[in-house]
Amino acid sequence: MRKHPDIEQKVEDALRSIDGLQPAEAPPHLYTRIRAGLEKPVESNWSWIASVLSKPSVALALSIILIAVNAWIILGNQRNLTDDKNDRVAALAQEYHFDHPYPLEQNVPQP
Repeated sequence: MRKHPDIEQKVEDALRSIDGLQPAEAPPHLYTRIRAGLEKPVESNWSWIASVLSKPSVALALSIILIAVNAWIILGNQRNLTDDKNDRVAALAQEYHFDHPYPLEQNVPQP
């Protein structure tokens, strides 16, 4: 049944071979180098973007641009609404033949 009759002997030899081993010693400053590497901040693109945007001059400039764009959009929409309202009033006046704003002015004699 056994394919390797001397398997126990090989196991004993392997175990005896590690008897004389001693633990490895690390270089003197290895631990401090590892800690310094772990504590070193990782620079990423997001940290660079955050540092640029957190400057007061950049934040103020972007805020002014944002407010200007919002004002431009709002005022542009109000002009369009006023134009639409005037167009609807003009169409209504034309449909009902409101050429003169006051009815008394319609019968003014012409010289």
